[in-house]
Amino acid sequence: MRAIHNGAVSETTLHLVHLRASQINGCSTCVESGALYAKKAGESDNRLFAVAAWRDSPHFTDAERAALALTEAITKLSDREDPIPDIIWDEATGISKKPPWLP
Repeated sequence: MRAIHNGAVSETTLHLVHLRASQINGCSTCVESGALYAKKAGESDNRLFAVAAWRDSPHFTDAERAALALTEAITKLSDREDPIPDIIWDEATGISKKPPWLP
């Protein structure tokens, strides 16, 4: 658990990722607690409400979008033949640049 909170990924992004994975998995307890922890950490209602529709929302940075896309790909591994397409992996890991989740 310490590796997750070592500073490489912002606390804000971790909250968004946890919330999105919880939504996909259909865990109402996880969604509720994730939203509460994010709110307690200063996350806005607008962003929390928009996590399920992050692709169409103006509320997220490119780094957060990359993390959310990777979260969806990892959470839905069994849904497709190519679980994590190269384009998602490249964007999330910043193959040609600094990883997008780093400040």
